[in-house]
Order: sequence, then C-alpha cells, then structure tokens
Amino acid sequence: MRPNLRRAETKHEIVLAGRRVDLVGLGERHLPLVIAWRNNPAVRHRFFNRRIFTAASQAEWFARYAVDPTALNFVIALKNGRTIGMVAISKIDWRERTGEFGRFLIGDPLSLGRGYGWEAAGLILDFASTELQLRSISLVVMPDNAHALRLYRKLGFVEAGTFPRETSDGTTELAQRMVLALGSASAPGSPKSDSVPS
Repeated sequence: MRPNLRRAETKHEIVLAGRRVDLVGLGERHLPLVIAWRNNPAVRHRFFNRRIFTAASQAEWFARYAVDPTALNFVIALKNGRTIGMVAISKIDWRERTGEFGRFLIGDPLSLGRGYGWEAAGLILDFASTELQLRSISLVVMPDNAHALRLYRKLGFVEAGTFPRETSDGTTELAQRMVLALGSASAPGSPKSDSVPS
C-alpha cells in the first residue's frame, strides 16, 4: 500500500526492517547528524550540492520536505539504534511510477565497508517496488566514483548516458545517469555477504 505522503507524521513513522540495519523515516531529531555528515569535505565533494549545511537551511528544507508527496528520506540505523547514514527516494512521479534514488551515504566512518549500505539500498529499492509500486528508479552519480558505480551495478542499475551538470559551487561536472527497472522479476535481492561495498 502506498504511504500517505501528504501526512508528515506518516512519512516519519515508516520503518523498513532489515537483517542488520533498519531504515527509519527522517525526522527533525536526525537533522544535526545529517548536517555533520554533509558538511564533511570527504562527503561534500561526492555531491552536486556542495553548499555548507546550517541548522537554519536544514530547518527550511525539512519544512518543505514534510509536506512533499514526491519524496521519502530515511536514516540508516544499526539494530543497536546507532544512526550511520541516509538514503532517499525523491522526484516520485506517481502517474509514470518512477523515482530517483539518492542522498545516499554512510556518514559514520566506523561503518564503512561492512555492507550496511548494500543492505540499506536493497531495502529502499524493494520498498519502492513492492510498496510504492514504482516501475523504475534512476540515479545520477559522478563517473569517477568507482566505489558507488560498483555498488549500483551490483544492485542492477545500468548506465543510461552521461551529461554535464553544474554543481552548487559553480563548477560543471560530468554526471552519469543510471536506471533500474523494478518489478517482481527485477527487484534487487538481499546481500549475500559483507564483501559487497557499502
């Protein structure tokens, strides 16, 4: 059943339970962590939006997000409750049944390389297919981000062309678009081992 995204409390109450991680609907309490992660220089250069995040800018963004029927943001939490990253489906077109995968990061350095990102990506893509009933998901990634490209290919995304894209700091970077067809025959499976990159 498609969540009622017009009710803010509904979006924030969604929990997708996995084997080692859960995806928890993004709430205001998570914003300080998001700000810290996105302002980390090692993370910022991998995003097209490289603006410095502030409490004020995030509060404004969150107010818009809370009533946006085309986006679902989650934090990635370990079973002990520790929050380690985030992931989202945005730009949902309910008529065409498409969306965009993004805002994906493991912000906790101690949690990198443990397969948590792989499991989180599988959870949200399965949710997009079975609950949101989307037919396809696209994403945009920098072509030199080899780690991310390996993960996306393992999840079933295929390259769909490159194009120049301006970043928030005024530079232009090459962007790689990738697409994943969803459905019972093509929905991503669960990870088989921790060797898959996060």
